[in-house]
Amino acid sequence: MRILFKGIILFVFMLLMMLNSLWAAGAARAKIEVIDEYYDFGYVPLDFKLVHYFRVKNTGNANLNIEKAVSNCDCTSAIILNKVLPPDSIGRIKVIFDTREYYGRNVRNVTVHSNDAENQAVELKYSSDINIIPKEFRTEPQSLFFLPGHQGKDVKLFNLTGVPLEYYIEMEIDTIFNIDSYGGTIGKDETKVIKIIPKDSLPRGTHNSNFTISYKTEPETRVTVPVKIVRY
Repeated sequence: MRILFKGIILFVFMLLMMLNSLWAAGAARAKIEVIDEYYDFGYVPLDFKLVHYFRVKNTGNANLNIEKAVSNCDCTSAIILNKVLPPDSIGRIKVIFDTREYYGRNVRNVTVHSNDAENQAVELKYSSDINIIPKEFRTEPQSLFFLPGHQGKDVKLFNLTGVPLEYYIEMEIDTIFNIDSYGGTIGKDETKVIKIIPKDSLPRGTHNSNFTISYKTEPETRVTVPVKIVRY
């Protein structure tokens, strides 16, 4: 009788262990969270490639597999920089938007597909106003192109709004250049000169990036300056 009783206890224990393992396996899942759901390039010049890095996070307890990122137009390419994200880690998706053949207000999106069973597709959105930069916020030049030997170039930020203007500059994480000022105030009818300096460590090839000037107006005014650097 005692042997039978011990056998029953052992059986129940093993059954509970098996059920617990099945529950744990069933509970483990990947979960995608979009950190940067939307980005506004603001006013941009025509016929340039703009770059932005969106971030997604795995808030689940199993590996998140980023399977593909699909744009809603052939003007955009999306590159998955981190295809497998362990729990609590952050990955980036590089979006390259070509403004050629577009004009005026544009809103585009990239759909990201993953193994999150409850949210298999999420959208990343970005917008721009192409080739209609207001003269009150114009830059000179509107874009920068560096060949080998170019050490640095100045960009003038104009304030023709009639009032002092606060600004700050957003840079992308690729950091192919340095900048000597990330914000400040431009006086009424004045200009601010900032210097853009390519990084010495860039490998051979053509590198595209940009920076965005955000002006504290109501609503916020944003102007993006494309930067292309060529190394032989």
